[in-house]
Amino acid sequence: MSETQPDLEKVVRKIESKVGDYEEVENYEAKRQQYLSSLSSVESSLGRLEIRIESLEFHVSVLTTVHDREVPVGGEVDVARERARSVLQHDENGFYKLATENREDEYDQKIQQAISRVNKAREAVKEELRGVQSEWEGRVETARSVQKLVGESQEMSETLREIEAFVSRAMWEESKDVSQLEARWKNLLKKYREGEVGWDQFQQKHDLSDETVAVLQRLADKGEVTLDELDDHVASEMLSIDPLRDIVKISI
Repeated sequence: MSETQPDLEKVVRKIESKVGDYEEVENYEAKRQQYLSSLSSVESSLGRLEIRIESLEFHVSVLTTVHDREVPVGGEVDVARERARSVLQHDENGFYKLATENREDEYDQKIQQAISRVNKAREAVKEELRGVQSEWEGRVETARSVQKLVGESQEMSETLREIEAFVSRAMWEESKDVSQLEARWKNLLKKYREGEVGWDQFQQKHDLSDETVAVLQRLADKGEVTLDELDDHVASEMLSIDPLRDIVKISI
């Protein structure tokens, strides 16, 4: 018995040691799962913030790089960027500390505030882009009105359709590459300017008075003008333009 007792004690100690190691591992895994669970909502919020930032930067690039416009005044974009940076600058140890101190809800609230700032900045940039869209849609409409009167250019009509599609759809698609959008827009601008048609150019080319241009604008819009809208000077100027002679319709 005396010879076997020390051996038995060694075995017991080894078993107890293994059990202690096992319990330590189990506690570690439990803690790890606890921390991962507590930080899951933070991770989700950070993902939403990153998506919003990417969207903001896309629209900023379209506005400034593609259309060569300034970011909105008021500093919303700079504030949003700074707020986002302040909540994203956390390393692994920082997140561990949040979890161990049960401060993840406090941090998540800061993320939500950053998301709100980014959304506000993005909306301000999109409002500027909507202004660009409206401006170009007006130019396209004007060019088409002039084409109605002086004859349609197939090439110019295609350019106008492409411009309209670009400002109403293509430049809003966040999956697009900004550098490709920039190249496409520059090409469209080049073609537009080479064949540009607008009331100012039309007026200068034919040396028309403002009164005649106003009548022609109504003619392009309605398809006809009434006799009381004309005087001898306006009628003379209109009929002096060869392309107009076959399309001018006057109602009494």
